[in-house]
Amino acid sequence: ASQKLKLGLRKPYIQHVTLKLVTLTPMELGYLAGLIDGEGTVSIRRLRSRRFLKPHFRIANTSRVLMHWLMGKFPDKSAYVSPQQKPGRTLMYDFRVEGLSYLPLYRDLLPLLIIKNQQMALVIEWCEMRLGQSKTDQVTARQSAIISEIRAMNIKPYARLRAERSAASGSIT
Repeated sequence: ASQKLKLGLRKPYIQHVTLKLVTLTPMELGYLAGLIDGEGTVSIRRLRSRRFLKPHFRIANTSRVLMHWLMGKFPDKSAYVSPQQKPGRTLMYDFRVEGLSYLPLYRDLLPLLIIKNQQMALVIEWCEMRLGQSKTDQVTARQSAIISEIRAMNIKPYARLRAERSAASGSIT
């Protein structure tokens, strides 16, 4: 194994990852796309180890019924719900689907998304590039640019406006 590593002979991710096929009806797929557009986020995030990046989409909602429905459609461990409670707020649920293995689902959702279409297209591009790399390969300049583009698109409009105002006021001399 160490000789293979020294020679640069590494298996690409595609040989380690089993692509997951999620069976949703066209209506369910459209509903999921609407949830992502309306109450979701599409991004690439670092895991706690700070070493690995994972593409994902998440849906935040207060409906327990919706979360049970989503978990029924995604029984895998890489899709999960985490409840979050803030003082004085209603209990919120955060549903996430993450990983390279959901690339077929990301592709199926792309034509149905309106608001998050650009983010999903970039996530798909990032996944396709990453699947051709080995686990130990560094993130390329293009992959870093994709992550930056997605993060810029995911900034909330009021935060973006505040940042633009502060940048504009700082540049005036």
